[in-house]
Amino acid sequence: MTTDDSAAWNLELTRTGQVRFPIRRRRLAVRLGLCAIALDSPAGSVVSAARGDRPWGWWEIVSVVALPLVLYITAYTVWTACTGRPVLVVDHEAVTLGRKRLTWQEIRSINSPSGSNWRLGPRWLQIEVVTVVPFESRRRRQIVFPNEYADRVDVLGKWLADLQRRQRHAIGE
Repeated sequence: MTTDDSAAWNLELTRTGQVRFPIRRRRLAVRLGLCAIALDSPAGSVVSAARGDRPWGWWEIVSVVALPLVLYITAYTVWTACTGRPVLVVDHEAVTLGRKRLTWQEIRSINSPSGSNWRLGPRWLQIEVVTVVPFESRRRRQIVFPNEYADRVDVLGKWLADLQRRQRHAIGE
């Protein structure tokens, strides 16, 4: 994904008035696999301690706390994979992710990861995010989307920042 994708997104925006980025299910499968691995050890430790096969140590206590969190992430991942939501929508007026919507005038900055950073591990395992920051300081108004929406989220972030500059120039800010 490079300038070809930016050109394709610009063409789609011009042609239809919006660009929709559905969540990529293959990326969700990776997250679901990691959740399955993360569920295996804590669940086994808690069950063994509950049956009395091993004493309750620090790992079992941490597992009791971590297990609901991992179950929640797993359930959310399954829900997202089944429904295909939330969808990232970019149009001439705003950036929308699910119920969160920020118009171009409300956006202070778009923070995207740089593509040149040294990374550990394979690209399919890395998590990169783009953050759309509003002028008002409430964190819950931020739109944050990971690389589950585009193969190269850094290119998507740069395209959004360029689109924001063009939108501001068009309205004369």
